Amino acid sequence: MRVLVAAILALALTAGLAAMAGGAGSPVASDRAAGHQRDGSCLATARIEAAERYAKRRAGRISFAVRDECGRLVGSHRFRVHHSASVVKVMMMVAYLNLGDVRDRELRRSERKLLGPLIKKSSDESANELYGILGERRIEAVARRANMRRFSTQPTWGLSRITAGDQARFVLRLERYLSRRHEDYALGLMARVIDPQRWGMPRVKPKGWKIRLKGGWSGATSGEGWRVNQVARLENGDRRFSAAILTRFNPSFGYGRQTIKGVARRLFADVR
Repeated sequence: MRVLVAAILALALTAGLAAMAGGAGSPVASDRAAGHQRDGSCLATARIEAAERYAKRRAGRISFAVRDECGRLVGSHRFRVHHSASVVKVMMMVAYLNLGDVRDRELRRSERKLLGPLIKKSSDESANELYGILGERRIEAVARRANMRRFSTQPTWGLSRITAGDQARFVLRLERYLSRRHEDYALGLMARVIDPQRWGMPRVKPKGWKIRLKGGWSGATSGEGWRVNQVARLENGDRRFSAAILTRFNPSFGYGRQTIKGVARRLFADVR
């Protein structure tokens, strides 16, 4: 009996040492195993590492986050602060649709003419008008509801401060912040962004997946080179995940778009 107990204890000790050395019990190994489940629901650690290696080879400063199908928030520099450019227009849309006299009624034609171009064409004129209606307080209220960690807005809405992690979580759960009356309308606008603005993630999305997105960019006069950002939600039946890729200090708009495409290509490589 003593021999049997000793053997069992030896086996347990060996298994524990293997786990401490980086076996199945280590966080990285567990993520990697989860990332290769048959249903592809978890983003493989290898994909995140590949995207990070690519980002390090690019000029500029790059942050990205994915809220994957397992409910994990993964990425690189997920909570580094960037200026939003037009990505904040999704928050502005949500803030307007939650106004007390808007939330539970049909939108007027004039409101659709304001909100449609805001998202589909990234109209700055619409954004300026909306910002005058909303002010900083109502946009910040959306951030608080979404538990955004480092958000703040500015008198110039394009200088709002955002993080990739907050934005990935926000777009994945957008319905939580809208009345049921306006869910389909808001998500529909993000699905119908005009083709010239469907650069980056839409160009490398997995086959069979639908994408809802918003991009944002501002020129080199900002003092940070070109800022080029994109957030997206991808759907395939009942499956969904989201991603946000934020960049600054890009030498050109085209360079920033290519960076986002390259990061996304590596993140999406195993998604089926």
